[in-house]
Amino acid sequence: MSKTALMFAIGLMLGIGVGCLLGTVAFRGEQSLQKDAADQPAGGPSGRAADRPVATANGPDHEQKSEITNMPAVAAAAGREGAPREKTAGASILKEKGNGKVSGKVIDINNQPVADVLITIKGWGMPISGKTNDAYASPRSLDDAIRDATRNFERDESVTWRAKTGAGGAFLFDSLPDDRFAVYARKTGFEIEAKNEARTQLRVGADVTFIAVELIEVPVVVRMPDGSAPAGAKINGYRDENGSSRSFYEYWTPDAPTLKAIPGSYYLGASIDAGRDRDALSAEGKRFLFESGKPPAPVVLELREQLKITGRFIYEDPDERHSAIVHIAPHSKENDADPQRIKLGGKTTNGSEEYVFNNMKAGIYDLGVCRDWRESVVFSATVNITNHSVNQDLRIPAMRAQDCFIVKATDQKGGAVMGLVFNFQGYAGAEYMNERASAVMKSGGEYWLRMPAAAGPAISDQSRRGISLQIQSPTHGTLTIPLEPAQREATVVFQDPATLRVQVSQTAGSGVEGALSVRIRDSKGFGFGFRDVDADGVAEIFPIVPGEYKLELLVRGGGSGRENQSMQAASTSVSIQSGQNNATLTCPAVCSFILRVPDSKIGDWVDLNSADGKVLTGTLRCKVAEGSMVQFQNIPNGDYRISHHTTNGTRREMSVRLPVNGEITLQPN
Repeated sequence: MSKTALMFAIGLMLGIGVGCLLGTVAFRGEQSLQKDAADQPAGGPSGRAADRPVATANGPDHEQKSEITNMPAVAAAAGREGAPREKTAGASILKEKGNGKVSGKVIDINNQPVADVLITIKGWGMPISGKTNDAYASPRSLDDAIRDATRNFERDESVTWRAKTGAGGAFLFDSLPDDRFAVYARKTGFEIEAKNEARTQLRVGADVTFIAVELIEVPVVVRMPDGSAPAGAKINGYRDENGSSRSFYEYWTPDAPTLKAIPGSYYLGASIDAGRDRDALSAEGKRFLFESGKPPAPVVLELREQLKITGRFIYEDPDERHSAIVHIAPHSKENDADPQRIKLGGKTTNGSEEYVFNNMKAGIYDLGVCRDWRESVVFSATVNITNHSVNQDLRIPAMRAQDCFIVKATDQKGGAVMGLVFNFQGYAGAEYMNERASAVMKSGGEYWLRMPAAAGPAISDQSRRGISLQIQSPTHGTLTIPLEPAQREATVVFQDPATLRVQVSQTAGSGVEGALSVRIRDSKGFGFGFRDVDADGVAEIFPIVPGEYKLELLVRGGGSGRENQSMQAASTSVSIQSGQNNATLTCPAVCSFILRVPDSKIGDWVDLNSADGKVLTGTLRCKVAEGSMVQFQNIPNGDYRISHHTTNGTRREMSVRLPVNGEITLQPN
């Protein structure tokens, strides 16, 4: 027998064996639980009548009542020694018990209880088996496979309870361990969602309200262009909901020609997938209103050929082939006079060889093509769609040297450096910019950079001031070159790259292990090379362009509303040469404390500044939290100035020297 045939036979036997096993477990569990449900009244955990009709989960003295084998979410503390456990009816599955409860109710839109809703609760704890299966371990016998499947079944069921709501629409799960839970509600013919509450991160003691909305069965008719019914179609659209919309789709067939929907306003269409010509036939969307208590009128959707605008990009210079952007807008005389207005149309697509606009309506449109998102329209065309799709090729003219900034980048041996990324940085007027420049690599290592439109006069005119070009190489590092007025080209020679190994001392026991990182800044102040410090207090930065840098140690901390900020805790100057380099930084002592801010309000804020500029470069601005307090974490020790700013513009200040013990109160000085 071949290996393939043998594996098929084992798979078949596995499927039959697992199916029989799980069927037996479920059947026995259902018989046992149905008997319990018939013999015992619904009640609380001690068996007494509940104050309201409830569906109870397993209590300490009796089994949960449901029509499905119910496995409480009691595996949360599995693996913890001494945890009380129980066996559930119909299967030898251990359940951990506790004193927690999750309760709730299901009501309809008229606030009336809904009975017979299946409530499922699942714990997030570790499964009792505590063992991860390797489903692809080899060799595997049929017995091993069945054993693994059984263990997986038990694992899932060990963290699951199920029950149905009673006549009063309420449910109660008791004897739960201390864990997080997800609660789900389901009933055929209803859409059920939690009311203004998260239902997947519940703790014991939670009380959840579900809203059940009865679905309306809407007849749907879908017709092909010749009047016949298709073998299938996709119904898509959206439902208006509280001022917004919720999109959805369902598959339709002549054998299942209905759509189940809750009452409301809908926008519905239909389409048929047809391979690479996706949605080759589609029905124009229409608006429908389905009202509760009224039989809905049939939804009729007529499929038609989908109108599309397609075409290819024709590059005058094949070396400049890239992903271009096409904008489309309704035709206007203003677009003829100024093609840049086409970008205001709001609809775009992109591609490197061809483009497509689907689901178009008949009409006249203007197309404008740009080399990328930041550039101007370089070619435009007008198309007229009537009853059939339109093909329109778009020409992309060759770049002109006078419109570009040209960079020739080589290594020390004169070889071209590949994969460079360019950013223009600096002030464009009063605004700081950091704009990536689209670049095309020409022969000989030349890069032609298209000027970013956002840079405006700061890049393109003769009065350029304070603009730098940052060049990033994945193999050589990052360098920044200042640009002179009217400069249109630059030559860059990358030296052999450097590696910097940073050892941070005194990290063990500092309290900030795992919250440290390093970065370097060049002579222009641009930072890069961000790396986390590992458990041994080491961070390695590569690649780096040789030169003079500032090395900074950052600690993650902050304050209320500004948690997990990276703050400079130490720094040193380093001179980096090609090859291996080493540097050392010392982990500073830090302080976490609470600042009490008397007479403050929600919306006020507090600024924390280093008094001498030696620690905490810049300002840490935090919000005043409830309770008139700000909680600071991992602030390097030193002298600081604290400023309290109110919403009406007043300010109070005080000086403080860290560390402090626990908390301090703002006392202006």
